[in-house]
Amino acid sequence: MPSNAAAWLTAAKANPFEVKSEPYTSASENDIVIKSGAVAINPFDWMIQHMGDALFPLPYPSILGFDVAGEVVEVGSSGSRFTIGDRVRGATKRPRVLFRHTLSSYPIWYGRFRAIYP
Repeated sequence: MPSNAAAWLTAAKANPFEVKSEPYTSASENDIVIKSGAVAINPFDWMIQHMGDALFPLPYPSILGFDVAGEVVEVGSSGSRFTIGDRVRGATKRPRVLFRHTLSSYPIWYGRFRAIYP
């Protein structure tokens, strides 16, 4: 199992993020797991970090991030149009109980908000 790290927002308005380990999570039925190659901090991430719970309440610690590109390393049991080794890019849009998103080494993706790139 690969080692996984993430940029954690440890409390409301915490700055900077704390980079520390995160357990690797396998893909569930409709998910894929990717190895991050590039991530982006978009304006929504910035607003969450700087406005804290004024925007909407989060459980802490949380991992922010919505935009990522990388390589598929695991595909969920229900199959997918993606295969291991595909290079993909996109955004996560799944409601997360733990608010686990893309600012990690191995984020989990769900749904249609991803595409293969050359």
